[in-house]
Amino acid sequence: MKKIILLLLTICLTACATEAKYDAKVAAWQGQNINALIAKWDYPDYSFTAPDGNKVYVYSRQMQYDETPDDDAFDPLDPYGQTVYVYQSGDDIITYWCKTYFVVNPQNIIVHWYLQGNNCVSR
Repeated sequence: MKKIILLLLTICLTACATEAKYDAKVAAWQGQNINALIAKWDYPDYSFTAPDGNKVYVYSRQMQYDETPDDDAFDPLDPYGQTVYVYQSGDDIITYWCKTYFVVNPQNIIVHWYLQGNNCVSR
């Protein structure tokens, strides 16, 4: 019974979370100072300097699951507001990931962003 309720909750949350919602959350940071983002999201996982001289800050999330979901395996939101889904797939390992890139000019203003991954979703 517990697993059925968890599955129904997961399906319900799936209907609410979309790539478009996460896209909108990330897009709202364009034009903002990178220090405001860091204050809200914490430090990025890594950063690098792009060939054009801008700095790129990267936030990365990855989750892997290989067993039946239970109460301990379900985390509805990660620190960046992304919804995390847990599914059973027999003996397969399922990996959900998202990398969020923020391109920042020398004045510390976010001038561009882009996403990579199969779990760049939010409620």
